[in-house]
Amino acid sequence: MRVELGDRLLDLSARQIHTPEGIRELSIREAALLGALVEAGGRAVARDTLIEILGDGGRAVDFAVRRIRIKLERESSRPVHLLTVRGTGYRLATTPRPPLRPPLWLGARRVDLETGHVDGPVGAPVSTLTGLEGRVLEVLLRARGEAVGRGQLLAEVWGRPRGGRSRRPDAVLSSLRSKLEELPDQPRYLVTERGRGWRLILSGPPDRPRPPFVGRRAELVALDDLIQSGRSVWVTGPAGIGKSRLVREWATASAPGAIWVDLDEIQRPISAVLAIARALGIDPGAPTHLEAGIRVLLARLRSHETALILDGIDGIEGAEALVGGLGSSGTALSLVVTSRRQDRVPGLQRLCLGPLSGPEALQLYRERTRGASDEPPEGPEGGSGGGSGSELVERLDRTPLAIEIVASVPPGDGASVAPGGLRGAVAWGWRILPSPARRALIACGAFVAPFDRRAFVAACGPEALLSVLVDRCLLAVVDGPGGPWFRLWPAVRALIGDQVTDEVRSAHAAWFVSRAPALIEEIDGPRHEHARDEINLVLDDLLAATTWLVRAGSDGALQLIHLLLRCLWLPHGLFAHYLDHVPPSPRAWLLRANVLRWEGRLSEAEAALRLAERAGLDPMAWAVRRLRCGIALDRGDGSALAEALPRSPSTDPLLWGWYRAHALWLGGDPERALGAMAGVAHQARRDRIRTVEQLATMDLALWHLERGAAPEATQDLQRSLALARVLGEIRGEVYALCVLTEAQLELDDEVGARATLRWLAEVADVVGELSLDGVVQAHWALLALLAGRFAEALSHARAARCLAEARENGRDRLPAIVIELLALAGQGRWLELRRVAGEVDEARGDLQPLIEGFAALADARLGASPRLGASPRLGASPRFPDVPASAHTSWRSLLSLLGSKVGCGRVPTIEHEDRYVRAARRALAPLRDRSGPLRR
Repeated sequence: MRVELGDRLLDLSARQIHTPEGIRELSIREAALLGALVEAGGRAVARDTLIEILGDGGRAVDFAVRRIRIKLERESSRPVHLLTVRGTGYRLATTPRPPLRPPLWLGARRVDLETGHVDGPVGAPVSTLTGLEGRVLEVLLRARGEAVGRGQLLAEVWGRPRGGRSRRPDAVLSSLRSKLEELPDQPRYLVTERGRGWRLILSGPPDRPRPPFVGRRAELVALDDLIQSGRSVWVTGPAGIGKSRLVREWATASAPGAIWVDLDEIQRPISAVLAIARALGIDPGAPTHLEAGIRVLLARLRSHETALILDGIDGIEGAEALVGGLGSSGTALSLVVTSRRQDRVPGLQRLCLGPLSGPEALQLYRERTRGASDEPPEGPEGGSGGGSGSELVERLDRTPLAIEIVASVPPGDGASVAPGGLRGAVAWGWRILPSPARRALIACGAFVAPFDRRAFVAACGPEALLSVLVDRCLLAVVDGPGGPWFRLWPAVRALIGDQVTDEVRSAHAAWFVSRAPALIEEIDGPRHEHARDEINLVLDDLLAATTWLVRAGSDGALQLIHLLLRCLWLPHGLFAHYLDHVPPSPRAWLLRANVLRWEGRLSEAEAALRLAERAGLDPMAWAVRRLRCGIALDRGDGSALAEALPRSPSTDPLLWGWYRAHALWLGGDPERALGAMAGVAHQARRDRIRTVEQLATMDLALWHLERGAAPEATQDLQRSLALARVLGEIRGEVYALCVLTEAQLELDDEVGARATLRWLAEVADVVGELSLDGVVQAHWALLALLAGRFAEALSHARAARCLAEARENGRDRLPAIVIELLALAGQGRWLELRRVAGEVDEARGDLQPLIEGFAALADARLGASPRLGASPRLGASPRFPDVPASAHTSWRSLLSLLGSKVGCGRVPTIEHEDRYVRAARRALAPLRDRSGPLRR
């Protein structure tokens, strides 16, 4: 029997373990124990069972396990294959278990937060943190560079009141410094701040100035001329030829406000749209296809007159469609694209870059070596690596990146340079790297997208190695959230190939698992924009880490799925399918219930939630009660919402207050509901949590509008709209515009309503959704109806009806039909009105009396009694055999309404000023319904 364990092969029939270091023999007992673990298929085997198999006591089992770990594991003290299951026994993991937390690097010291081991530099003793020291270090880590006071340490570590004055923290921190600092008397990492407490400093390599640009003057002039003439340019050339550097130099000189988007490591078109939107500072919503994403971008780019630079689009599927759509936008924006492809895109001019000229290449080499010497790097024996500097740059094919890689190595520190341009230079730089730097560079290959310093330290190695790789030009420096980020050059990634091991991928996934709680906290807090930018940038890495963890059967996959589900701006199709491959567990069922709720499948969400509770999830936990509150709110069930809501806030007071306000509103207490929601909005504004403030302000506007307080609703809507624009949330902006239009119609502000509708129509064209187009058409119809332009109102109403029927949405179809009937009545087209009213067979609720009233009105105008529902011209109507008294009352009100506004009858005017607006609001009520598709 043979079993693969990462880079090791377990051969039980031959009783051998094949490792990269050689073949290791197993004893009979060790082979029997491993055979039992293999047959368990990754499940834990009880220690008593292993004792029975070996036929000896427990000490024999423990001794055999220790011997197997010495032969099987890289480090027997940190097993990744033969794992101990506390309280049960042992299990064999065929895929290395990802560590729960990545290691912490403090200078040259590596701290394993799981085991407490502290590995110092070469020759330094290895120490171990005590449990108390580990807890103190974790508190300092959670503070993220902020000072932690004595009271906080006493409360979180020792469980004492915050007002205590114990000296225990001083003793523990002194011991920590002796293990973590090179000079404990002069600490660099565990720093004391007088009057505040202690702070943990995680320093990074200093930012370096960008080296000067050399050569390419003719190409710069050509690029500028092409942009001035055609505004869109496709810059092509082989890898390392200097495309990005040329465009950056042009942007610095000619377009200082250019928008730079690094797409080199991106593969999905939707990820490219998100990256461009992040650079523009907008939220594109959740585009389901590339065309919708392009429309969103074009709407925002219309206001820009600078340049958009898309750097490295080679890996994107459908890149030509993306570039072609942006290039043919007809805006004043200049589009510059860099790519290794030689394709021609319609509407874009092409600029091909070749090698540097001989003098320029030599000048670049001398500039990067910071001297006028013509000396090339030395070979391994101290001799020249290849003739003069001119000969060296020729051997490198005069490729800029290859020259920079070779020039970055100090003289006498390398091997002879082989010819082959960039590939030869990268291979040469790889050969002369120290072993630790080479391992760190291989670990960088696990990252698909750019990464920051913290990610490098967690998954690759100490920060000193990052400086080495940047200095050797093997890592590219790009702009990212909070400072410089790094990525592999494509040529370096090709050299690394498939050398990334399972252990490296485990560390890569562990970094994102450890980062997920902080990102979730930032999404719900004032750093929402920062978290969104970071997630959009590392989205491909998050998906890769989730895939790895799902295959490994790790619980960390649920943590990453939870993070992705909190990113409401991302389409769920990117990651919801992971839940189908996660082993059933209470948390997995809870996440599945959240997905079902957001998809509008409320009954299935409740069923999944019940399964989670049966599997052991605490029904009183806030996550469960929060989901029950959301389901009740989507259904408009006030009693269920009040029952699900806890009596007092626990971990999320803002969200608790928001649900409480809705429970009061649905429970029939509007005054207290308005006060509670205003308190939520005020608290969110004070805490700078703009997403919650925007949502609460929007709800206030809706409630004011339903109570007839249009001026207050308009004021709240203006605030909500401004917040949506600041946050870049297009859907929030859309909903605010829809409700603002209704408020302006309520106030009879035709000028304001027209301006808002033009704005809404532009946004609807951007989003490209039929539902929003239908809302816009319905609002235009209502506005024309109020102004007495019945032909225009009829045209817009029928357009809204067609859009609703195209997507089989009865909720939006009924209001469009009501407006169509009003327009037909205004034109006196009673026969057609009677036919349209008879076609409506799904009217319900508040719309039922209106539809029946329209039918009765048509019968009356055509010469039949409204109580009989028959017409000499139409004959008996099976649809309205007998209109009830309630419908007759509605018909009287509707007839008086039309008589006052249209002059179509002899019925006296009754409350002619408010009846029309009230009927219009009733017709549009489903558009404002909380459970409608637009709100969801």
